Amino acid sequence: MLRYLVFTFKHFYPDGGVNDLRGDAATLDEARSMVTRNCDVYQILDTETGSVYQMNKTATLKDEALYHFR
Repeated sequence: MLRYLVFTFKHFYPDGGVNDLRGDAATLDEARSMVTRNCDVYQILDTETGSVYQMNKTATLKDEALYHFR
């Protein structure tokens, strides 16, 4: 598993947990490049820091983390 995990889902119809996992990436830029506009919500989890980067279809992916798990 690489450092960043990419999750995408529809706001009202998430598959839930790992079913929303679309892949992993070594860098945040690589993870961002995996995000497509086919879903409503996108989350990127940094497995080393616990930081979560998130956006929805009306916003852009922020450089700062939305929240931290650790």
